[in-house]
Amino acid sequence: MISNILRDAGVIVVVLPLMIFVHELGHFLAAKSLGVRVMTFSFGFGKRLFGIKRGDTDYRVSLLPLGGYVKMAGDDPSQPRQGDTGEYLAKARWQRFIIVVMGPAMNLLMAGLLITLLNHFNFQRPAFEEQPARIGAVEPGSPAANGGLRPGDLIVRYDGVTNPKWEDLYMKVATSVNEMIPTEVERDGKRVSLTITPQPKGPDRVGYIGVLPVQASVLKAVEASLPAGRAGLQPGDRILALDGDPLYQPAAFIDTLQSGKGKEIVITVLRNGKAFDVSLKTV
Repeated sequence: MISNILRDAGVIVVVLPLMIFVHELGHFLAAKSLGVRVMTFSFGFGKRLFGIKRGDTDYRVSLLPLGGYVKMAGDDPSQPRQGDTGEYLAKARWQRFIIVVMGPAMNLLMAGLLITLLNHFNFQRPAFEEQPARIGAVEPGSPAANGGLRPGDLIVRYDGVTNPKWEDLYMKVATSVNEMIPTEVERDGKRVSLTITPQPKGPDRVGYIGVLPVQASVLKAVEASLPAGRAGLQPGDRILALDGDPLYQPAAFIDTLQSGKGKEIVITVLRNGKAFDVSLKTV
C-alpha cells in the first residue's frame, strides 16, 4: 500500500509539472509567433528564484515546481488597454484562438511522441502473448488447478472469448477477480467444460489463476560430469517428453531431475530434426 502511494506521488510530482510546462510552452510559442509580447514564461509558481531576461520576456524558475505559466501583455480584460499592437487582446480572434488552442495541442503532440518512442524503443512483448492459450504448467493449489486445468490443455473459450490468445486470457483473468468464469478446453481431442475463478494477487489485487504458457525446453548448457552429460545430452537439444508424457514447460524438466532421487527416466530429445530417446538416472 505504501509503495503504491509513493509511486502515485512520484507520478504526480514528475508528470503533472511536465504536462503543465508543455501546455504553457504551446501558448508561449504561439504568442511569440503571432507577435504578442510575452512578459513572463515561468517554470513553477510563486516567488521567482532565478532566471534570465531576453527582450520583453523574463524566463524564470519559481519556487513551487508544479507546472508553470505564461504572462502576456494585455491579456487581462479588466485592465486598461495601452493600445499596443503586441497586446494579446489587440490581436484578431483567430490569432487569439490559435494561442489558446496551442496549449492542449502541445499536450497531444507530447503524448503522441511518447507513445511513438515507447513503441519504437522499449515496448517489447513476449512472443507467446500472440499465441493460442495452451497451458504449459499449472501451479499446484492455484485457481486453475482447483478448476481442473491441466498442462497441455488448449483453452478454446474463456468468458465468451473464442480461441483466446495469451494476451486475451491475461486481460480477462486480471479483470475477473472472484468471478466464476465458464471455460472450455480441448484435451486429447475432446472438449471439456470447466469453471475457473480468478483470485486477487499482488499489491494491485489483480486476478490470477496460476498458469504458464507452453515453452520449448531447450538445453543451454550441459555439464559432462552430471547425469544429463553422461546420458549424452548436448546444448541445443530440445526436450519433448519425459517417460512418454509431453513436456510443456522447462520448469517441469528441472523439477523431475531434482525430485527423481535415483529414479531412471526416459527423455525424448529432438536434435537436428530427429527425435530419439535417452535414459537418464537422476541423483
